[in-house]
Amino acid sequence: MTLIRRSYNSGYFDNALHRTYPNSTRNRRRIEMILEHQQRGRLLEIGPATGQFLDLASNWFDTEGIEISADAIKSASSDLRPKIRVGNIETTPLPARRYNVVAAFNILEHLHDPAAVVDKIGKSLTPDGCCVGTVPCNSGPVGRVYTQITNFFDRTHRSTLEPERWRQLFLNAGFTHIDLFGELPIGPRFCIHVRHPHWFQISPNMMFVCR
Repeated sequence: MTLIRRSYNSGYFDNALHRTYPNSTRNRRRIEMILEHQQRGRLLEIGPATGQFLDLASNWFDTEGIEISADAIKSASSDLRPKIRVGNIETTPLPARRYNVVAAFNILEHLHDPAAVVDKIGKSLTPDGCCVGTVPCNSGPVGRVYTQITNFFDRTHRSTLEPERWRQLFLNAGFTHIDLFGELPIGPRFCIHVRHPHWFQISPNMMFVCR
């Protein structure tokens, strides 16, 4: 296992912070959040890795994924591999108005131009669709320290913005309902969603639901 990661090779996901489990509390909370807005239709996950969340989402949605790491796709189950294609979301076109949900959990911070990708996502959603995901919360004492640590160990991070910059980016892409709140991970299986007005003071991750 490599402590400092510079590329999405076979060792990138061999890390406690990146291991996920299909029926973990963290994934269940995420799907419950999505189901508040959409209960069926097409769901695209950007960066599904080995497909653990995608596996859970398949119980409600027609699912597909775009994953930059061919090694990660090889590690997915035989049922999931056909649903995930290799691609870089910064250069991969998305069809217009196809998806009811686009999920991007800890993906946007890896992009050179997240604004262009969020704009692309917005155009790929149905009129009532939603974009959900997480990024490091680069704000407050906990979030800033967490962001500095993750940026040091993960050199693929490119855009660890502050919450209000993310909000403006979503607004510029045409989203009119933007919900930002905290996600407090407790290992790879558990998390707590924090909606207190000062969530950004204690949350290492920021969650977003944009419609």
